[in-house]
Amino acid sequence: MRREPPRHSLAVACALLLGSLGQGATARAAGAPVADGKAPPERRHLDQRPSGSSTLTYYLDSRDYLDSRDYGTLNVLTSAPDLPLGLNVWGFVDLHADQDGGSRRFDTTRYFTEYRLRRAVGLSGLGVELEYNGANGPDNDMLRAGITYKRSVPLLSGNRGWVQVRAHVYETDGSGQQVSVLYSLPVSARVSISGFADLNVNADGANRWVVEPQLNVRVARVLDLVLELRYNGYEDANPTIDGVGIAIGGKIRL
Repeated sequence: MRREPPRHSLAVACALLLGSLGQGATARAAGAPVADGKAPPERRHLDQRPSGSSTLTYYLDSRDYLDSRDYGTLNVLTSAPDLPLGLNVWGFVDLHADQDGGSRRFDTTRYFTEYRLRRAVGLSGLGVELEYNGANGPDNDMLRAGITYKRSVPLLSGNRGWVQVRAHVYETDGSGQQVSVLYSLPVSARVSISGFADLNVNADGANRWVVEPQLNVRVARVLDLVLELRYNGYEDANPTIDGVGIAIGGKIRL
């Protein structure tokens, strides 16, 4: 059955629900089938927070830069790092408007959600991960399973960042595998560079990249300004939409 696209009431409900989950115990899929001529939006926000937390981020794709897509995104991110048996949960919901939305650029008609259940095993930095991805449209839900390795790295600035490599060798839809690199690199006490690059290896088609580097500038204890480059190979392969854009926005930590 086709899912109805979320509207403003659902956006508010998701924000409240996920915010409460992140403060309690628990809170971009590339490769999911394309529905209604539109690739499902992929977003992967980085797990940078050391304790149970929530963030609320609003991005507005801007015509003033390299992006003419003209749509808004509301992102709600939550995490619960200290669950029993050494488990931790991290996840988010993105609510998107349609590209070139004009006066309807704030109407949330698309969504993408991702949750990760993880556990450290064996060597320091090594872990196993089960990931759920969901998006609007029929048959756009899947599970991924694989291994992760995270390592701290020294920087020329004297700070320390981290790099994580993930290999999802199993997907429930049988479409292929995924290899990812995620990173967080603090430049100073207020400025950091973070992002990810996903290579989606498709069994029945061309491989697709999804890449999002992000510049974060902290302007207050709970507020960051964000500049983000977005590339989605699935959207780029669709002639009806644009897969490249630059987004500006603000991030609020609850």
